[in-house]
Amino acid sequence: MVDANNTAQPHEFAESVINTVREPMIVLDHDLRVVAASRSFYQFFKVTPEETVGQRIYDLGNKQWDIPLLRELLENILPQKTTFDDYEVEHDFTTIGRRTMLLNARQIVRGLGKERIILLAIEDITERKRLENLLSESEERFRRLFETANDGILLLEKREMKIRHANPAITAMLGYSHDECIGKEMKDIGIMNDMGTCAEVLQALNHDGIINYKDVPVQAKAGQVVDTDIYLVDRALLIQCNIRDITDNKQAEKKLRKSENHLRTLVQTIPDLIWSKNTDGVFLSCNLTFERFFGAREEDIIGRTDYSFVDRNLADSFVENDHRAMAAMKPTSNEEWITFADDGHRALLETIKTPMYNDEGTLIGILGIGRDITARKQVEETLRVSEAKTHSILDNIGTGVALISPNMEVLELNHQMREWFPDIDIGQCSICFRVFNDPPFEVICENCPTCKTLRDGQVHETIRQTHQAKGTRTYRIVASPIFNVSGEVTAAVEMVEDITEKLSLESQLIQAQKMESVGRLAGGVAHDFNNMLSVILGYGQMILEMTQPSNPLHEYAQEILTAGVRSTDITRQLLAFARKQIIAPKVLDLNTIVEEMLKMLCRLIGEDINLVWLPVSAWPVNIDPSQLDQILANLCVNARDAIDGVGKITIETAIKTFDEAYCSEHPGFILGDFTLLSVSDDGCGMDKDVQSKLFEPFFTTKEQGKGTGLGLATVYGIVKQNNGFINVYSEPGKGTTFRIYLPRHSEQENKSKKRKEATIPRGQGETVLVVEDEASILKLTGKILNDFGYVVVTANNPKEAVNYVKGHGETIDLIITDVIMPEMNGRDLANVLLTIQPNMKCLFMSGYTSTVIARHGVLAEGVQFIQKPFSANDLATKVHEVLMTRKIHLETAGNG
Repeated sequence: MVDANNTAQPHEFAESVINTVREPMIVLDHDLRVVAASRSFYQFFKVTPEETVGQRIYDLGNKQWDIPLLRELLENILPQKTTFDDYEVEHDFTTIGRRTMLLNARQIVRGLGKERIILLAIEDITERKRLENLLSESEERFRRLFETANDGILLLEKREMKIRHANPAITAMLGYSHDECIGKEMKDIGIMNDMGTCAEVLQALNHDGIINYKDVPVQAKAGQVVDTDIYLVDRALLIQCNIRDITDNKQAEKKLRKSENHLRTLVQTIPDLIWSKNTDGVFLSCNLTFERFFGAREEDIIGRTDYSFVDRNLADSFVENDHRAMAAMKPTSNEEWITFADDGHRALLETIKTPMYNDEGTLIGILGIGRDITARKQVEETLRVSEAKTHSILDNIGTGVALISPNMEVLELNHQMREWFPDIDIGQCSICFRVFNDPPFEVICENCPTCKTLRDGQVHETIRQTHQAKGTRTYRIVASPIFNVSGEVTAAVEMVEDITEKLSLESQLIQAQKMESVGRLAGGVAHDFNNMLSVILGYGQMILEMTQPSNPLHEYAQEILTAGVRSTDITRQLLAFARKQIIAPKVLDLNTIVEEMLKMLCRLIGEDINLVWLPVSAWPVNIDPSQLDQILANLCVNARDAIDGVGKITIETAIKTFDEAYCSEHPGFILGDFTLLSVSDDGCGMDKDVQSKLFEPFFTTKEQGKGTGLGLATVYGIVKQNNGFINVYSEPGKGTTFRIYLPRHSEQENKSKKRKEATIPRGQGETVLVVEDEASILKLTGKILNDFGYVVVTANNPKEAVNYVKGHGETIDLIITDVIMPEMNGRDLANVLLTIQPNMKCLFMSGYTSTVIARHGVLAEGVQFIQKPFSANDLATKVHEVLMTRKIHLETAGNG
């Protein structure tokens, strides 16, 4: 059994010892179990006696004290030495964190044969170690700063102010080595000797903490003088002397002062007004020109505001512009008229005001520069007026003008060129040989006059056909060079004349002259031939009467007479073509004459061809009835021969009026009122080449022996003889329409002039989309509708029309479309557009007669149609009529 008294005695003994010391202490028995612990131990490590006493030291705090170094000390070192001192141990504890401790232990034997006890004292040096580390780091930082500083640094001992340390910068600055500096006074290494005594320096440092000596010359070892600033700072045991080399700074300041003087001279002599203000509008500086404006010297202006020199309204505008620039945080400009106070002259200033900021980015004021632009504005205005006149002239001539760069880029276009080529965007660096052709060319046009002009600086000219979406156009192009002051070609001016119509008119004139010449020849031949035929027929008739039928001569005479009669018909047709036949014109109702001929015409064309008669009320005409018979017979026979098998021929009448505007746009049309006779077929049609020779005598496309080639020549001669004109509309595979315009009889015409002219209805700003693949008709139609008050949108083809309606939200009130167009006919186009805008009305137009158009699915019930050619009044009346049906439809839908 263990004696209780024996157990208590060591415990009491230990406590009596450990509670006398301040540091944490524990008492261990020979088994390294805790016998006792000081109160400071419990407080410092935040444990209780119950958790501590009786536990092996390694098991304390859930084995937190199982520290390898502690085991080494207690189990190996202490048994040999009976003591150890100041062993440093660093360890993490759950309760108090990471700590650094000094361990001190004593092994005590209580008596002979008694068990030993161990006193373990623990000193927490964590904070001391932290401070020591900080001091070490601080000293290291100071050493690095000392060694690497740009300034020269000397550390002086306070007693005699001799040098204790010198950094590399001071040795490099003055040329002395480190050893040459140590123990020396500052005067010994070339530094000034007028700082005062050591006591005076120390007294100043004690009072101010720092002494600053500005612009001190120091003589280096090699003799050169170094400009410096010197600072003395009290560093407890030492005096720190910083020596800063300001030689470069002084040179820079000298250059800066020189630059500032140059700048001030420049500012003072510049003709612009220059001034600066602070954020409150108070003047900080100004130049001589600005002094003239205010009529005061700079020293009298500085410190005052605008209100001291100009009237309140002008000063208010100055201040407002100042605030605008400062608010924008960037330069702003404005123009303003001012009056100079020195001589009273007025000037227009272009003023630029720029915010000023200090090095910290804080707004400190405004810098103003005002330039007199009065003369420049006058020159600009003169130039603007001149350019406006030039542009007006160029935009109002019928010739296209384009400016082309050496890279073949289109730089400028006049109005005519923009009208011809509306898709060209000047800002997109368009290349001329690409944008002037459709499809675009990839290389320069062959024999391009502009290219030649840009190369040699000479004027060049050519005639070129250009393929475009609206058709092939023929242009006469004259290229002229533009030179700079050095004589180099900088651009070329293209003068472009569209001679398509001119060439067409020339061709028509040549054709008319040819027809006239052929007519005169035919008339002369027919006249002479008639004389010979008279002899032939006369003698032939005498032989016929003088012989019996049984006589072979009788049969020969009959054949001669038959051939003579047939020859007489030919001469009559030649005379009709030559307008030399003897006629007896009468005032006729065209419809009556046609109706009387219908049966004969039906027999003439045969049973397989349907003859359709569509008359309307027509004006009377003055013509020989037999000539009208010839016209109808020839046209119907010609139509019959163009139809292969079953087909249809349509005869129509109408009335037409052509004004000057229409005739100017349609060569061959004549001013006045006309009755129209139209003959159409759905036969094979004709190409352009055949149409160009259609009315030439003896020209025929029929097989040999099936036509004389005089039928259409006869029609042409009769129409011309009666002061009318004829037009043909035909395409291969799409039939042919002959439209004959005969003048309204003059007596009725005179009466009609006495009647009050009907008022032609005008538009009310309705939007009309016109779709036509023939550019001249598209242009004319648009112009007519514009003149009558409509808003017109034009499209060269169905695709362009569909894209426009889809891409624009505006309402289209009416579409006027040609019927026969590439890619899509008018009916299909209308169906597509009506799905987009169901309330849009449609008006179809064509050079074919209405019944021919019906073949293409256009004319159904309710479909609106106008026949080409039409006058401006005809078009305006028809458009108004169609739009009125739209208005009635919309009102009815709204009421419903």
